[in-house]
Amino acid sequence: IALGVFSIAHQQRKFSRMLEEQADRVALQLSLVLRSPLWNANKAEMDTILRSYLADPEILAIEVKEIEQTMSCLEKRPNASDVFDCLETPDQRTRFENTLPKGGAIVSEFNNDPIGSFHVFFSKEFLTAQLRESTLSAVILIVCVILLEIVVLLFLTKRYVSRPLQTLT
Repeated sequence: IALGVFSIAHQQRKFSRMLEEQADRVALQLSLVLRSPLWNANKAEMDTILRSYLADPEILAIEVKEIEQTMSCLEKRPNASDVFDCLETPDQRTRFENTLPKGGAIVSEFNNDPIGSFHVFFSKEFLTAQLRESTLSAVILIVCVILLEIVVLLFLTKRYVSRPLQTLT
């Protein structure tokens, strides 16, 4: 049982680390890729870039701000592929639960002054599904080990306790 619990905790840390690493990688890429469209205020180019990132099933929403004003905000529903602009339809804005938010600054390539920021929301559904699967595997393994122990104990009890008692009787 202790081994099963340890295995589940290890799997959870492993998959959490994988999601964190993916979030860090995407945040770094976005901070570099969004410089030019934000600097030039090219919303169409920015939306094209953001839509390409939203093709990843783990990414649910991306919001880009220029200092204080939101320039672009795209999101999709969990387990759906249709992307909508949450600036045009703020009433449809989803408040995401079970997500990993990751943000970063967008700095000018000329003088490294901040020109904006972004927030990306990553789904933790993959993490939850993997944890559920590893928990199920650990429980099945524990039940099999317990059943094997019961069979071995019954065999040993019959051989070393029941038969000698029967012989004595």
